[in-house]
Amino acid sequence: LQRKLVAQAACDVIARGGMEGASVRAIARELDCTIGMLPRYFKNKEDLLLTALRTAAERSLRGAGRTLERSENASMLGYLLAALPTTPEKSLYWRVLIAYLGAAIGNPKLAQAYREIDEGYRGWLLADLRQRQASGKIAPGVDLEQAADALDVFTDGLGLHAVLEPERYPPERLEAMLADYLEKVLGAQA
Repeated sequence: LQRKLVAQAACDVIARGGMEGASVRAIARELDCTIGMLPRYFKNKEDLLLTALRTAAERSLRGAGRTLERSENASMLGYLLAALPTTPEKSLYWRVLIAYLGAAIGNPKLAQAYREIDEGYRGWLLADLRQRQASGKIAPGVDLEQAADALDVFTDGLGLHAVLEPERYPPERLEAMLADYLEKVLGAQA
């Protein structure tokens, strides 16, 4: 429980000030504790920041997982919308993910951690697309590997813009853009 609280505090600090603002001192201040408490839960700052990244990714996808688990017939549109920053809480976690992407450019360890998370998301998409194709909801000729890559990149782009320009990309517009894109890429039944 304490590790989760510390990771959440790190997410809050990163969401407000980016990676450069995520000092151990700032995270401890967020928790209203001393810096000396943090090593009880994390080996070092890098361990804490990687845990915060995983926390943000897990929480940004939380609704999407429930959408898929609820019904095998859940729409792909509903699944993808549940993963996008359509609420203040989801926007917070997307801000953390975006901060990590920026920091990953110069940090191979952060880049690898982000790739692992992204591969999990892409694998989830691909498995769902295969299931939909097997049930006849997606035409047999659709290249599912390419479709999964395209959906991954498209949703990343939508999420980024929704966080940076929320007035231009409100949830209703995200839904309309996704629905249009899915129809073009996968067919109307996706």
